Amino acid sequence: MKRYILFIMFLLTLVSSYSYAIPADTVDVSLGNIEDGVPGQVVYIPVNVASPTGLKVISYEIDVEYDDTFIYLPNVRVDATLSSSIDTNSIILNNISPGHLRIVATSGSDSIDLSSGVLLDIQFTVKPGAMDTSNLLLYSVKFDELDTNEVKVNLSDGFVFIGNQAPEITLPDSSLFAYQHSLFTITVTAVDPDTNYPLTYSITSGPAGLGIDSVTGQIEWTPSKYQLGDTVFTVRVAD
Repeated sequence: MKRYILFIMFLLTLVSSYSYAIPADTVDVSLGNIEDGVPGQVVYIPVNVASPTGLKVISYEIDVEYDDTFIYLPNVRVDATLSSSIDTNSIILNNISPGHLRIVATSGSDSIDLSSGVLLDIQFTVKPGAMDTSNLLLYSVKFDELDTNEVKVNLSDGFVFIGNQAPEITLPDSSLFAYQHSLFTITVTAVDPDTNYPLTYSITSGPAGLGIDSVTGQIEWTPSKYQLGDTVFTVRVAD
């Protein structure tokens, strides 16, 4: 009797399993600069974003540090920005500490298309009497992405340069007349837009004998017979 032996071969394929992380999306976030801020002025600092992949964000959190000795009363503006669809009631401003502002924004039912542009504007008021540069530091920025991917950010800071405005001088509208051997007087008045810094008056050019009080701005001159005719003089007011 012949015997048959059945051989059954099994093919076993070994498959190695790999785990990998989805690469994080990277967003560049930067604060704009104000080159010509003046005391008492309201300035708007844009928060700029650049997202090469066009993320859709459902909320974000921005921490900004600023010098509260020069600027104060922060607020936000979303008009004509990427956050224009957000109800302003959904934006919470927390003053964590003096000079530390946290902005928390939630988009609600509509996501924010995080393409390149201005995310929102931060509003500051330059304090009266301020004269310096207020640096703005992006302490941290967090985005909650619709697809729950990790979002990394690159941060760049900004500043508000607070300049000094020139005093505004007021002179009589009509022509001035002086007479020889008679005392001529007139007072130059000036106002400092930067909340009344002390002003100093001086004459930079003019006839001999013409002088000005450096504090009050009063000009005095007694012309001689040799000084007949039109006379031009220049007054300088410095703060």
